[in-house]
Amino acid sequence: TRGALDDYVDEAIIEPKGESAATLVDKAAKALNDCGSVKVVEEGLSVTLHATPLDLPRIGEASHAWHTSAKYGFGSMEMNVVLIKQGDLAVLIAQARINGQAKPDLTLAAAKAAAQRAADFQKK
Repeated sequence: TRGALDDYVDEAIIEPKGESAATLVDKAAKALNDCGSVKVVEEGLSVTLHATPLDLPRIGEASHAWHTSAKYGFGSMEMNVVLIKQGDLAVLIAQARINGQAKPDLTLAAAKAAAQRAADFQKK
């Protein structure tokens, strides 16, 4: 991150219980593709993100990517989201920008690095 209103990258690594990473990634991707939006509440701010597919090369063993945008009281937010299957892990990358444009090249670099970390972790 470069500050509160500049580019910000967040990462989550999920080891699913009761279903495979492939199933979780596929179900989540289908849900977002089918509905086209998701409501997010963070730090008391409720925002509806409108999602469209983002054309990125495949990352990890399988991946899905979206560009999301939202308007709220004092501005706008853009976020590129990538959901990756890597081994038995699901990796979620979100690259956000408040009152500006999310950057696909930054999203791609962060997603590739996260997938590689997940692959390296599973080798141990």
